[in-house]
Amino acid sequence: MSPIFNQIISRNQHTERLLIIGLFCGVFVTGADAFIISALLPAIATSLNVAANTAAYGVTVYALCYAIGAPLFGPLGDRFNKRFLLISGCSIFLLGTLLCGLANSLTTFYLYRAIAGIGAALFVPNVWAFIGTYFDGQRLDQVMGIVMSALSLSIAVGVPLGALLAQLGSWHMAFWGSSVLTLFALLILTIAVPPLPSQNIQPAGYFTSFKVLAHTRTPLPPY
Repeated sequence: MSPIFNQIISRNQHTERLLIIGLFCGVFVTGADAFIISALLPAIATSLNVAANTAAYGVTVYALCYAIGAPLFGPLGDRFNKRFLLISGCSIFLLGTLLCGLANSLTTFYLYRAIAGIGAALFVPNVWAFIGTYFDGQRLDQVMGIVMSALSLSIAVGVPLGALLAQLGSWHMAFWGSSVLTLFALLILTIAVPPLPSQNIQPAGYFTSFKVLAHTRTPLPPY
């Protein structure tokens, strides 16, 4: 095997590791976002001069935007470049999270939480779509497991992480810390994600995916 061929393999392996790290960090920070805020609600309520239960609607706004947006944005992966969708979703989430740290009223806080939720709804479904397209065989199972573990990790450390960041400074610090990690993931994805176009030469209509799902009696394969 020639030295040049070895260099190509080594470079590809390095890029793949970067790609997995970027996807892991992106999924982790979007998952942790809903839990980090839980420990910050009293401080946010005091800062914005509202009741704690009113500030808690910031969690609901993010969750609703994600829950509604994810199935709506998911089919876009069949029609548009997945790299563009990943970077766009991560960028929107970064913008919303950064603005949350700058919010000075309840209305703007809700608005920025909604922006972050929309970004997460665009980003996360296309992570799974990208992994399924880019990897195959045993490597697909390995990468999917690694990246999905980021969600479990976000549930485990989200609340204590938010509390720690808040103690180090203020509740703004938690959102800024989340923004730094999101920026790190975004930079890696910008470098490592290849431009994978849609696999469909003539993409089906946007609502076709929903029609197929509605008429599928067994969405998941039996075990």
